[in-house]
Amino acid sequence: LNSRAFFYFARCVELSGRISSIRSALLAAYRTATLHHDAPTQAVLLNLLLRNYISYNLFDQADKLLSRTQFPETRSNNQLARYLYYTGRIKAVQLDYSDALWNLTQALRKAPQNSAVGFRISAHKFMIIVQLLTGEVPARDIFRQVGMQRALRPYLSLTQAVRVGDMVKLNRYSSLLQMSLKAIVPCR
Repeated sequence: LNSRAFFYFARCVELSGRISSIRSALLAAYRTATLHHDAPTQAVLLNLLLRNYISYNLFDQADKLLSRTQFPETRSNNQLARYLYYTGRIKAVQLDYSDALWNLTQALRKAPQNSAVGFRISAHKFMIIVQLLTGEVPARDIFRQVGMQRALRPYLSLTQAVRVGDMVKLNRYSSLLQMSLKAIVPCR
């Protein structure tokens, strides 16, 4: 019950645009949940804190939080998928592409397969960019998944341009590439 209350509280504050104002409250609640061995609340609060840090480009603080905390073993797969997704994004910013790719792949495996389409699209977008940054070409079946074809179409074109080495086509998709790279490695 606590975990849902914190999730909806943080979501309401996030939608109002004042998400940075609750960071200290989330940290205090996380500390309390840890002391009370409340694993579901710990998982939700850790994900909310990581989301908060990422939204303000505080990747160093997010990495410190990751290194000093441990994700609870008794948690839902949805929370684990979020945790792996946020960890993958943090690792990508730190240029640790192999860990980022592993975390994003695991997040997609743990995510619900018949729902959470928005989450899966976002995770696939980051995974595709990380794969391209590592020199790998993503498999074509990623782009053919039902419900995601339209959202991933620009990433398919970008992947094809990289695979073929077509500089004209790559320049056409340079704005997409710049937006994706800014999402992974924001300007500091």
